[in-house]
Amino acid sequence: MSKHLLSCVCLASVGMAVAQTMPPSVEEMAGDYVIMNYKEYEGQKLLADMKDMRIDAAGHDALKFSGFYMTDSEDFAVAYDPQSGKIAIPSGTQVLGGDSGFEQYLYLWNEDKDEVMNSDIEYLLQEDGTWKAAPPIVLMSGVEGGQLSPYYFSNESVICRANAETANVSYVGWGAEQEVYIESRPSYVRIEKNKITVYNLLQKDQYGYGCYMEGTYTDDGRVLFKPVLVGQSNDGTYKVLAGCLYDEQENRPTDITDAGGRSEGVVRGTIDLDAGVLELEPMAIWTASLHDSLVIIDSDRRYYEFVKSVKVTFEPLSTSSVENIESDGAKEVLRVEYFNSAGQRISAPCAGSFTIKRTIYKNHLPETEKIYIR
Repeated sequence: MSKHLLSCVCLASVGMAVAQTMPPSVEEMAGDYVIMNYKEYEGQKLLADMKDMRIDAAGHDALKFSGFYMTDSEDFAVAYDPQSGKIAIPSGTQVLGGDSGFEQYLYLWNEDKDEVMNSDIEYLLQEDGTWKAAPPIVLMSGVEGGQLSPYYFSNESVICRANAETANVSYVGWGAEQEVYIESRPSYVRIEKNKITVYNLLQKDQYGYGCYMEGTYTDDGRVLFKPVLVGQSNDGTYKVLAGCLYDEQENRPTDITDAGGRSEGVVRGTIDLDAGVLELEPMAIWTASLHDSLVIIDSDRRYYEFVKSVKVTFEPLSTSSVENIESDGAKEVLRVEYFNSAGQRISAPCAGSFTIKRTIYKNHLPETEKIYIR
């Protein structure tokens, strides 16, 4: 696989770092989330897939998961401990079945014995506000009434509360048969120093799985995203999401950006950190092949989808890391903002309760921390 198109994402860096995380109540857990599943390839844990899911309250100590696995997968109930923030999925929970004739069940996997474990799958609340399940999880899959076989779901799995919404306009096909898709989905944006990553940016297949892109931005609001490998087709060719030139009248890509240059396939855009808006220039999902361990976009420039526009709206407060600001004392403060635990802006910290303090520096990089005043 391409070393520059398929990169490892550090689990510890996903999310918003705060001084202390208070577990949400059952009611506060309701909302949209993004689940990220990591699998092991040649000894490395890589981000394998992601999708948006929904969590709703289902009692004083229970939650309902919707869309946890794939499009049209089963809804199911999980236990939730509001004191610790632990989520527990019962062993053997069915995630696919019904009229499909094909069944799938979730289990923990014992790698030493190559067998399922009858213990709950536990997602533990992390300091960064995400939930992580570290042991391997498998889907026991098979035809109804037949023998079930294991298929890896993840070696590590992370659930993040969605802090963004992505909207895109895409074109598929050619001429009179061309179809236009106007889509949107919950996403997750992470900002660290001058780096920005958008998870669940586009839906890459019919099962609801999304893709992510990593990039950098400058003080004047320009962003550059690297091309990214988003999948493989049945014919063995790969799919790469990359920037493109395009024909305005026919709504089709004509070539990749900066073809033949060092920044070949780069995706450009703009970002307004204060408003929480990221907009990307046109890109396409191109066919690609493997050459000398590198995934290279094919020279004939065949494509699967033309993505004419992408707009990501995100919550600036929830995307920042306390590591954004170097502690060298050289950064000048532009302003300081305070928010209560419900995310509402307040004029000053309130005694006896937790307050979120957001410091904006003159280079527009924010620092966020949770404070408590007695």
